[in-house]
Amino acid sequence: MKSFIRPLTEKQKQLKELRYNLYILRDQQNIGITIQDVNDKRTTLLLNKEEEKQEDIYFELHSCLEGIKWILENHPEDIRKNIQIRLWSNSVYCVNVIREWREKWNKTNFENRPNKLLLQSLEKYSNICNITAKWSNEQLNEITHTLYDHIKG
Repeated sequence: MKSFIRPLTEKQKQLKELRYNLYILRDQQNIGITIQDVNDKRTTLLLNKEEEKQEDIYFELHSCLEGIKWILENHPEDIRKNIQIRLWSNSVYCVNVIREWREKWNKTNFENRPNKLLLQSLEKYSNICNITAKWSNEQLNEITHTLYDHIKG
């Protein structure tokens, strides 16, 4: 019997590999960023809030941008539009910026918004790839141990 299922081309295999989970977890002094690809390979980045005296929402947005930039910079420009990033965060602010507020605020060019430059950068990167956001402490519980090991280490 002849099979009607064609094997995946190299391009199709590459596109399948372009899905990431981006976990942003903040505590009192640090923000941890864990990037997980479809093969469950994880990369952890840390930002220390003590280095610069900024408000929490600045560091939450900054950490989102750093994770997104890290993912995009590890792929050639011609396939970046196919990248899918699902952001998980315990920051309601970051999740709402990505899910709802970003589109509304973009219409006014982010005027009168704190951290206008960060919001404009987030908008720029959001137009390059597909980003969705979810708030969940439960989803982050699994990742928390890895982040805190890096924070304490």
